[in-house]
Amino acid sequence: MATQDRIISGANLRAALAKLQRTGARRKELSQKEQAIDEEKAKLQQQLLWLETKRKLLHGQYNEYLHDAYEHSIVPFAKAWNLKFAVEMQARLPRELRDMIYTFFWDSHSFDSDFYTTEVACGNDYRNEHHLLHCVDCHHMAHVLSPVYMGSETALEMVQTLYKSFNEDGLTVWSPASIHRAISTDCFHVGFAVAKTTIRKLSIHCKLDLYRTPPQRHELTDKCNHTAADLSFIKGQVLEQQFKNLLAIEDKRDFDLHILIIQRNIRLDALAEAIEALREVRKTFTEASGKVDVVWTYRGNWVEGEPPSDIDLLVLPINGFFDKGRNEWGPEMKQFLRMYDDVIVPKHDRLHDDHLFAKSRDINGRVHSMWGLNEDEYSTGDEESSEDEDGDTDFEEES
Repeated sequence: MATQDRIISGANLRAALAKLQRTGARRKELSQKEQAIDEEKAKLQQQLLWLETKRKLLHGQYNEYLHDAYEHSIVPFAKAWNLKFAVEMQARLPRELRDMIYTFFWDSHSFDSDFYTTEVACGNDYRNEHHLLHCVDCHHMAHVLSPVYMGSETALEMVQTLYKSFNEDGLTVWSPASIHRAISTDCFHVGFAVAKTTIRKLSIHCKLDLYRTPPQRHELTDKCNHTAADLSFIKGQVLEQQFKNLLAIEDKRDFDLHILIIQRNIRLDALAEAIEALREVRKTFTEASGKVDVVWTYRGNWVEGEPPSDIDLLVLPINGFFDKGRNEWGPEMKQFLRMYDDVIVPKHDRLHDDHLFAKSRDINGRVHSMWGLNEDEYSTGDEESSEDEDGDTDFEEES
């Protein structure tokens, strides 16, 4: 019996050992297959990395090809085609019919998709001839305005029609410093300053605080030796010269001129100086049977670049002030402002400062009482909106 048990145990052991060996062999086989898969995967990953690198190189070549094709194939073809079209149009159609065609280019949708055209036309943005052509080539500006694409004659007619399209709503110049550029400059490089003969309606925004003279940086002492020239609240001569650029407009008869004077710190003395700076230009236009509308406005407290609501905007036509003395229109202005005490931000109310200034008898005392304490902390820097994006509302003197 014991012998038989030993025989069975030995057979079981051999069978178990054989099974174990087969299991080990199977494990080795599977491990080898897994290793082979990992090696193949690594090769594929390396190949994928190589393909991605190759694709990037190809993408760079493709971009270079696109740039080369656009610059040396598409743009030359576009220029040649448009020039041929313009020549045929000039030869076959009278000016009246050409103007009818041009007007279709300047609808509201055109200006919605073309920021540069309006900015250049109103003097906010100046582009030299090379830069302007680059804007056209890159579709940032309508190609029909470029003599390179349309020829000198057609481009000039296009620009004339462009300015005429502004006459319904009026062209807006966002700073007096931009008047010369908008009126007397060949903004589109077509060989002629079109605006001064074509524009019939113009609106100019003037932020008066940007023209204020700087406050004194020293204290009032017996050594002060100020003169009457130091008593100006604004740089009136600069403002006057900038507005005189409007006189370049050739036909002033029936011209519609709108001037918006924007005050942040409400000072009647500063407003009085602004009125004097505008007097000659206003007189010239009105005597030539032009219409001049001067409006004063206070735009309240801006928060994070957002303007106040319409109910917090003060607007007052001041055309009548030009025919009255300061002693007459001043009380009218104060009466109007006192009706809106709840709208005016206290730090912007400088009417009382005007009274203190008037009480100072000697020039030195008057000069040092012109500006309130810390008034220079309150600039117009927070009044940044879409109309001022290029920064031309900042004060700049013309050379």
